[in-house]
Amino acid sequence: MRHYWLDLPGPVWFSGADIYSTFVASVHGPAIAVELGAWKGRSTCFMGVEIANSGKPIEFFAVDTWGGSPGETGYEDADLAGGRLFDVFQANIAPVANRVKPIRADTVEAAARFADGSVDFLYIDASHTYRGVMRDLAAWFPKVREGGTIAGDDWCNEQGGELGVRHAVIDFFGRYAKHVVVLPGSQPNPDWLQWSIVKLPEMQPTGGAARACRGLARLIVRTARRCVRRLRQAPPEVQASQ
Repeated sequence: MRHYWLDLPGPVWFSGADIYSTFVASVHGPAIAVELGAWKGRSTCFMGVEIANSGKPIEFFAVDTWGGSPGETGYEDADLAGGRLFDVFQANIAPVANRVKPIRADTVEAAARFADGSVDFLYIDASHTYRGVMRDLAAWFPKVREGGTIAGDDWCNEQGGELGVRHAVIDFFGRYAKHVVVLPGSQPNPDWLQWSIVKLPEMQPTGGAARACRGLARLIVRTARRCVRRLRQAPPEVQASQ
C-alpha cells in the first residue's frame, strides 16, 4: 500500500515517521501501539500503512479529544474552530480505518482502558506544555511493558517561554534521563527533534517532590523573564520610576 500521509492537505507537522517504522520493523508477534495526539490523522495514516504493509498483528490506538489543546499557541485552524476536526481525521484515515482504533477522550482518562504493562509502543504528541506532558507520562508509564518504547515529538517546541516537552521528559525520568535518545525528525522536518527511551526493568520515575521543586524553579525563572521583558517594553518614564 502506497504511503499517502504527505499528500494530505495542511501543514506537515508529523516528524516521527522514522520512529514509527522502526517500531513496526521490530515487532515479532502481537503488539499494541498507542499515539497520544492525532490531530487530523497524518501520523495515524502513516502508521496504518506501515502496519498494513507489514502484515503484523499490531493493534494501533489513536487517542485524542479532537478538541485542540487549550492554552497552546500556533494551532489556530478552521476545522478546529468549526468543530470538524474529528470528521476530517476520519476522512483522512479512511484507507487504513481497519488498522486504527480511535479513542476520543482525554489522554489521561484513556490510560485507564489499558492494563499495566500491555503497551509495546507509546508516542506522545498531545499537549506540549510541561504540565501536560508530565500528566501523560505519569498516566501512561505504567501501561508500557518493560522493554517497550516511549517516544515523542517536539523536543524543541516552546510554549510560554519554556521547552515544556524537553523539561518534562528530563524531570520525569530523573537519573534515567541519560537513556533518552534525541533523534532528527523525519523528512521533511529533520530539525524537529524527536525523543525516545526504552523502559528498563529497574526504571522508576523521579519522585513527585523533586519534580515539584524543579517545576517551581522553572516557574520562578519564567516569571523573572517576563518581568524583564515587560520592563524593557515599558515607556522610559515608567522604567525610571521602578
